[in-house]
Amino acid sequence: MGRIMSNFDILVGLSQEGVSNLVAQYHASPPENDNPFKGRMELEILGQPAVIEWGVISSPEIILARPDCDVWLAAQGWDGLTNEEANRHCPKLPMLQLKFPQLDLLWGLLGADLSSGTSKDVIAHAILNLKGSTVGVELVAVTVDQSEFGEIDKQIFNLLVLPTIFKKAEEILTVIHLPELNLDELSFNPLQISQVDRCLVGAATLKSNFSPLDITGLTVPSDSVFILLSDNLVNAALSIAFTANGPFIKEDSGQHHGLANWKYKAEGLPSARLGSVEPLTIHAEANMNLEASMSLTAAGIALLVVSPLGCVISLFV
Repeated sequence: MGRIMSNFDILVGLSQEGVSNLVAQYHASPPENDNPFKGRMELEILGQPAVIEWGVISSPEIILARPDCDVWLAAQGWDGLTNEEANRHCPKLPMLQLKFPQLDLLWGLLGADLSSGTSKDVIAHAILNLKGSTVGVELVAVTVDQSEFGEIDKQIFNLLVLPTIFKKAEEILTVIHLPELNLDELSFNPLQISQVDRCLVGAATLKSNFSPLDITGLTVPSDSVFILLSDNLVNAALSIAFTANGPFIKEDSGQHHGLANWKYKAEGLPSARLGSVEPLTIHAEANMNLEASMSLTAAGIALLVVSPLGCVISLFV
């Protein structure tokens, strides 16, 4: 059986841990205004003024996988119904789960006793819309344990708290992006993003690579953030780096023993290519043009007339 070969010139990726790190950085330094991890909001439900306060104590975790079927069926959609009640099947598209280890909540009608509680392991389920070079996220369900809620608390929770969880989870997920690369001097075909082995990867080929992009058989590195480059891309980058300052030029002139004037000019365009990665070896070469000339001075001509052999010997000593 033949070996499956991939075809890409550059591939950047984030593992599940790498995506979680993006969320953790956002949690550590949230915006001063409209902090999705902590806040208070007043609004109306059923014509009555209400309030909700929330706090995410520790950073949420990202799981780059679809939920198990029983978890999906028990999760609630935007309408407050469980997916089982609404007959919503688990999406076949790539998904991620945003898991809140602890969510502190306070909610209820203004002027009345507010309900409070701490929800453990709240999970927001989202579809990944991987179209071209963008990572689109659409929140579709939330898993919250309501087993200890009374019937009235459930109704208020579903009307007031659940939409807030959806909204804030979507805001948190906007920080997900692949590493940006500044390779303006190289021309690439459009980047394509996909999910591979609980990793988000973006791959592209050079415009000089006419074969279709293919990451079949890709072995994903264990790093949380990774970049893979083809030999062709490295060679193209080396060529640009070596030729950035134009051709190599060396010239000089002088006089030899007062008998002859000489001058030369060497000009060449250097190039380089990757030899091996381990150990790193780069082969460099240059196609050179050499121009050289020599002319006798008056003293050299006089010596040549008197003693041709002596003139030749003097020139090369």
